[in-house]
Amino acid sequence: MSFSTALSGLNAATADLNVKSNNIANVNTTGFKMSRAEFGDVFAVSAFGSTNQTAIGSGAVLQNVAQQFNQGNLEFTDNSLDLAISGQGFFALAPELDSGEVIYTRAGEFGVDKDGYIVSNEGWYLRTFPVDEQGNISATSMNATSPIQLPASVGAPEATTELKIATNLPSTSDGIIDSGTGGFWPSTQPTIQPTVIQPQQQFMIRSVMNIS
Repeated sequence: MSFSTALSGLNAATADLNVKSNNIANVNTTGFKMSRAEFGDVFAVSAFGSTNQTAIGSGAVLQNVAQQFNQGNLEFTDNSLDLAISGQGFFALAPELDSGEVIYTRAGEFGVDKDGYIVSNEGWYLRTFPVDEQGNISATSMNATSPIQLPASVGAPEATTELKIATNLPSTSDGIIDSGTGGFWPSTQPTIQPTVIQPQQQFMIRSVMNIS
């Protein structure tokens, strides 16, 4: 009996060490929430269900490994699709595009697949609520969520029509040569005002002095 009681304590200590080891191993895992081992004592109970006042307990037992959902530290990354939740909440994911199954996670490492959908590292699709043209949420039911697909293009490209250049010269400089007139411009003020360049117009500024 004494050996069994002591062995239960060793098993409990081993379980606690395993939980702590798992927490340390996942210290750099995105969205990981630490666990805590919770134990209970084993009472000595008679066959009739009553507890003897002088009965000695039978050791300890692991009752639960509880997840600790506390807010972690927010970190900046180089990936523009890395997301984090401040406070309570989860990201909603789906394993397939047309799947009704919803998977919740706090890990916000997302990327884009070959079809332009935002997916997790496992390839699960990030789902969001629908919004109207003003960006307001139009439905809050999980059945109304849908995967996000980034558009292939945003608007049509347009040629640049204006270019403004502003620069400062030392007060002791003589100015610069205007390629249009061949004279110094500006003649008195060392600060060049913004100049508008029309499309397909040749524009060249050639410095005639050394600027330190």
